[in-house]
Amino acid sequence: MNEKKRSHLRALLLTLFLTIPFIAQSQGFFLVQPTFESNVNQLVNHTAFLYVDQTFPELEYGTRVDTPAAVSVHTLSANQGSQVSSTPGEVVWLGQSVTPYRKLRLSMGLQTKSDFVGSLKITFFARLPGTTTDLTFRTVTVSIGELPAPAMTYPISGENLGCAPAFQGSLTTTYPQQVTYQIEMSGPTARVVTVPLQNTGSTFTHFTLEDNGYQPGNYTWRTRTLDARGRPGPWSSPRTNPVFGGIDMAGTASVSFLNTMRNSGWSTFYAAAWGGRNYWTPSALNLIRASQAGFKVAAYAFLNFDNSSTVAGAPANQTGQWQVDQGLKAIGYNTNKTSLPYDLKYFMIDIENAYQGTMAPEDRVQRVAEAVQHVRNLGFWPMI
Repeated sequence: MNEKKRSHLRALLLTLFLTIPFIAQSQGFFLVQPTFESNVNQLVNHTAFLYVDQTFPELEYGTRVDTPAAVSVHTLSANQGSQVSSTPGEVVWLGQSVTPYRKLRLSMGLQTKSDFVGSLKITFFARLPGTTTDLTFRTVTVSIGELPAPAMTYPISGENLGCAPAFQGSLTTTYPQQVTYQIEMSGPTARVVTVPLQNTGSTFTHFTLEDNGYQPGNYTWRTRTLDARGRPGPWSSPRTNPVFGGIDMAGTASVSFLNTMRNSGWSTFYAAAWGGRNYWTPSALNLIRASQAGFKVAAYAFLNFDNSSTVAGAPANQTGQWQVDQGLKAIGYNTNKTSLPYDLKYFMIDIENAYQGTMAPEDRVQRVAEAVQHVRNLGFWPMI
C-alpha cells in the first residue's frame, strides 16, 4: 500500500473513531460551527449539521440556550421541516422522513440582552417527538463581550509582603455564570496563577503555598476575569509591592525542608531558642542547617514575666539578661560570636500573651530593656 493510500486510511479511521461513539450511543451526531466570541448586544449566527444513521418518520431538532433570561433574540432555521415551538430558551423544528446521513443544516440566530456580559451554553439537539430525552446533542460555550477586571482589595500598593503573599479581589457585579480569575506577578519570580471557578458578586482569595513562594525583590501584580469559556477580560491597573520573608521555627527543621523553603524565596530563618520556661533543644541544629541552606539566621528568646522557669539553677528573679543568656546557651553560644559556626545576624526578644504574671508595667518594661541592652552589649542587633 503506498503512502497516499495509507494517509487516506488513517483519516478514515480517525473519522470513524470520532463519530462512532455518537452513533452507537445516540443514533446521530452534530458537527457544530459556533461563533465563539461576539460583542454585547450583537446578533450572531451559530451553525450545526445533523447526521443520523437510520430513517426517522418524524424527528424533532432544535437549539437550547442556558441561561434563557439572558436572551433577547433566539431564532432557528433549517433546510428541512418546519418550526413547531419557540421560546427564549428553546426553539424546536419538526422534520419528516429524515434519512441516514442526509445533512440537516441548522442555523441559529442569537442576541443577548444589552446588560449581559460573559458566557452562555448553546445546545443543538435531536429527539423523538413527544419525548424530552435527546437522541443526540452537542453543547458549546460561547462568549458575549468581555467581563471587567476585578477590583483588587489586597495587598495594597507599597505594602511589604512575605514570600507567600495572599491576594484578594472581587467582581462586584453578579453575572449568571461562574468565572475564574488570573493573577499575574511580574518580578524575580514571574508567574500567572488561576483562581478556581466561583460565583461572581463575591470576593475571591488566593493563598500562595509557603513552599511555592516568590524570590525576594520588587513586584508588580494585576488581575483579570475569565468567563466560563476561558475568554479573558482586560487586566486591572497594576500594583507594586516588595517581597521579602523569613520563617520562624521551634520544632526540628529537616535539611530537605530548609532547602525547599530557601528555593521558594524565604531568606531569613528565625530559631526559637528560649521558651520562657525552658530551652528549645532543636535550635542549635536548626541554625546550622539553615545557614548551610543559604539563610540569614537569627534566634529569639520568649520572655516570661512570672519567673516561672523550671531549668536547674534558675534564679528567683529571671531578668531579661538572664533569659537572653539561656537562649544563647541553647544555640551553643560561648563567650563571643566567634563561638557560633554561622553569622548570627541578630537576637530577638519575643513578647507574647503567656507567662504574664503580676509584675507592674514599669517592671515589665525594665525586663524587656534588660534583654535588649544585653543583646547590644554582646554585639548583636536587637529586635523586639
